[in-house]
Amino acid sequence: MDTPLQHSLGKKGGRAWSLGVAGAYMVFVVLVLGFVGFALTQEVELVSADYYQRAIGHQDHIDSVKRAQALPAEVAWTATREGGQFAFAFPVHKIRGTLQGTIHLYRPDDFRRDREYAIALDANGRQLLPAADLEAGLWRAKIRWDHGAVGYYSELVLRVD
Repeated sequence: MDTPLQHSLGKKGGRAWSLGVAGAYMVFVVLVLGFVGFALTQEVELVSADYYQRAIGHQDHIDSVKRAQALPAEVAWTATREGGQFAFAFPVHKIRGTLQGTIHLYRPDDFRRDREYAIALDANGRQLLPAADLEAGLWRAKIRWDHGAVGYYSELVLRVD
């Protein structure tokens, strides 16, 4: 004999909720697997391949930035666009000795487009770098230089049209 609850659910009504739960679970599993598949196909780019080694030397970088910021205002790097080139300038007449280092043109959205040049200033303290092979957009010039045994670091923002 059927109880009132069983009679109100009917014969098929008892299984309907279990099919609903199973269906909801299956939809959840499919969505999770779809998200995992999507996440695995995304390319993840690190700022540099040797980020761990760079993290160890981070305090040296902080010190280089502070030393560059402590220089007088007239002793600073500048970058201007001259035709198809960028002219990087440093007032060499304000210092004694030579500069050594690198100018790293960093593209934030794709590390494969980065360029690195050794600092080779002319007698006027200028260095010309080609802009023609740089794609349009935002670039950062990361300039590391040594004067004597002391390291310095500056960054400039460049926009290529």
